[in-house]
Amino acid sequence: MKLFDEKPIVACSSGIEGKCAISLLRLSGFNDISDLNKYFDKSLEKVAPRKSYLINIVDKGQVLDQALLTFFKGQKSYTGENTVELSVHGNPINVKRILKLFTADGLFRLAEPGEFTYRALKNQKLTLSQVEGLDSLLNANSEAVFSQGLSLLRGDLHASYLRLLELYTSLKSSVELMIDFSEDVGEEVAWSNFVESFGLFFDHLESLYGRTKVNLSGFLSPSIV
Repeated sequence: MKLFDEKPIVACSSGIEGKCAISLLRLSGFNDISDLNKYFDKSLEKVAPRKSYLINIVDKGQVLDQALLTFFKGQKSYTGENTVELSVHGNPINVKRILKLFTADGLFRLAEPGEFTYRALKNQKLTLSQVEGLDSLLNANSEAVFSQGLSLLRGDLHASYLRLLELYTSLKSSVELMIDFSEDVGEEVAWSNFVESFGLFFDHLESLYGRTKVNLSGFLSPSIV
């Protein structure tokens, strides 16, 4: 049921299983950037969206870490909500204590797996095909699957289906023109318009079908293909 609440969420997007130089924390769903003032040594009222600021994360006056903060406002963020990204030092001990700081007072809760993407889908920042592409990209075990995931994430498939709808509408109109108005525009013109629309529609349909065969081969082992 957590997926259906509106509570602000926080997570380490880069993972906390191993040590690394930089870890990325995401906070999303808060009402105003000033709600986060208590976690830092500087007021955030003058923080401009999409600009990075070097800032200290503090807990009861103690500096926990020096981080790079970037604010993304509302509909211009990944989730479609007010979002802050924090680049912190990547030792898991440090990451866990910072997460604990943000969740201890109840303002934030830890995000469920995939919840940032779920909110992006819910707020129409991503289409379902883009979400599927992101899953393929993150879990790919071959370059072919990774490339396909990236293509889906960019919205290529969604754009192809929109183009298919556009061509179908044009084909439908050409059929209606040939049936109802051929005498007005001339049978030769009406037929020529239909043939052109028919060709464009099925060429695009065949390209989509061909794409499914290529994509399937990327998910199968070489012996099966």
